[in-house]
Amino acid sequence: MTPFDRFFARGIVAGVLCASGSLAVAQPVSSSPTVTLAQAVESAWQRATESAETEGQIRRAKADIVAASAPWAAPPAVEVAHRDDRVLSDTGARETDLGVAVPLWLPGQRGARLDSARAGDEAALASRDAARLRVAGLVREAVWDVVLQRAEVALAQAQTESLEALAADVDRRIAAGDLARADALAARAEAVAAAASLGQARARLQVSLTRWQALTGLDGLPEAEGPAEAVLSK
Repeated sequence: MTPFDRFFARGIVAGVLCASGSLAVAQPVSSSPTVTLAQAVESAWQRATESAETEGQIRRAKADIVAASAPWAAPPAVEVAHRDDRVLSDTGARETDLGVAVPLWLPGQRGARLDSARAGDEAALASRDAARLRVAGLVREAVWDVVLQRAEVALAQAQTESLEALAADVDRRIAAGDLARADALAARAEAVAAAASLGQARARLQVSLTRWQALTGLDGLPEAEGPAEAVLSK
């Protein structure tokens, strides 16, 4: 292959790859029409361990507020006491005392307990919102990772097809006596390397899809863009 032929072939391949790369990036993510980013975040949140932990903290804080708002420091209790004279005179006398114990708040204790419970409730809510934001970030990263891997697969596919076509053209020119056998070996080696890169790109795409399904439990993909307020939707 002459230097001019090599330059012309490389120019063709580069042009095809640039056009293919642009098309791959422009392609939208194939998504189910019923899956939105908010639904994906909610599904991932329900599967996250932080969901149960923070909800438990919120319920405990709410219970503390209810307890601190009660008129008594603890629930009233009925007390029963039995006495007899078996140790002293043993005349068979018996007494039974019934009483109601009503624990009262100490001065300032109820207000302090209520303030502490409300602070715990606010902290639990803030912790839940922070955890939801973290999960939402993971969901967005997973979406964009799949988008990126699909673009890389499309680019590798276009490169493989271009180099296969170039290798076939070199084979025809060798058969016509225009090129040497060494040129065919070089062209075929590049095509084989491109096919190997395509296989690796497809494997990375599968890993990204598996990670997405494990994170959200969904097969469909939402659009990569979405309203920010959907992250904190209850």
